[in-house]
Amino acid sequence: MLESFSKFLMRFAKKVLFFSVIVIITYFLGMKLFSMGRQLFYEYSVDSKPGVDIEFTIEKGDTLDDIANNLYDVGLIDNTTIFKFRARGYKINFTPNTYKLNTSMTIKNMLTIFDKNLAVENGDQ
Repeated sequence: MLESFSKFLMRFAKKVLFFSVIVIITYFLGMKLFSMGRQLFYEYSVDSKPGVDIEFTIEKGDTLDDIANNLYDVGLIDNTTIFKFRARGYKINFTPNTYKLNTSMTIKNMLTIFDKNLAVENGDQ
């Protein structure tokens, strides 16, 4: 009797442990997906207003990866994957030029400036 109860207890403990691990994995995966979804659909900036003005140059031949990495390196964005995803979604045309950006701008603001080629050199800003 004691041996069968012991086996039952071990099977029960294994099941509890298995389901506990599943719940923990689901929780952390859900938190990560929520965070990515929030970054993707919520407009936010790296810095609050007034922010810092930064002249950002897109060179001829720069790829979307180059642009995203350079924006990240100078502190204008905090996630290159989200930037690239949104740039592809908006189908932005990146024209080589120098742009005046600010750390308080959202990704959408920056993409609008790039798409409309509102460059410092052209006197558009």
